[in-house]
Amino acid sequence: MTNKKFTIAAVVAAAITAAPIAAPAIGAIAPVFAATSTTATSTATTTSTATGTKAITNGTVKLWTGNATAKVDDTIIYNDNNFTIRDNGAGYAQKYTTYTVTHLFTRKSDGAKFYMTDDGKYLPAKDFNFTATGATAEDTTLPLGAIKINYNKNYGIQVWTKEGKMVRFNDVDAASWNKAHPKTKVKVGDPKKLTGQTTWKVFNDTYTAHGTTYYNLGGDQYIDASYCVKIK
Repeated sequence: MTNKKFTIAAVVAAAITAAPIAAPAIGAIAPVFAATSTTATSTATTTSTATGTKAITNGTVKLWTGNATAKVDDTIIYNDNNFTIRDNGAGYAQKYTTYTVTHLFTRKSDGAKFYMTDDGKYLPAKDFNFTATGATAEDTTLPLGAIKINYNKNYGIQVWTKEGKMVRFNDVDAASWNKAHPKTKVKVGDPKKLTGQTTWKVFNDTYTAHGTTYYNLGGDQYIDASYCVKIK
């Protein structure tokens, strides 16, 4: 991909110039493009390889490969999927302790998620940082987090394809934008830019070309990470 790293002057010259530009609704975090939704491969049975022959009936399990690292000291971990009794824990993990994850368990009662390790432990997902590997790392539709456009709110940063072509508004995107931004309407074919100080979801397809990192916004849409601040 041709590097689209641009100077501040070039960005300003190509930016949306309405002043001020209305930001999306407070608290709204949305992808620029509704990518086709897929998920990591799900297991066809309620029995997990991480628990041997023990059937899991209080939740669902899916293939989820990677490494989970404890965020803080004395993080409780469990030795099976019965989380109603606290003292059934396998012990406590200390900060920076890392485990090999094979599956993700989602509890039916409340949706809580637990990483399942290769030696049968259950790690509360909220207490561990996860780095995907293998098939999970290759699932480019998995959410990576959220970013804020670190730029003047009266201007925008261009969105590119992976081949370095300028992304433009189609009819669906233009209609969605105009509904959310009635004071700064766009037309089909206009260059697609993300307004400064707005917040967007990014997905698991970040890549680097010619020294520049690009965040994936869903589908074949990317933005220069140097104009973004990771907030989640």
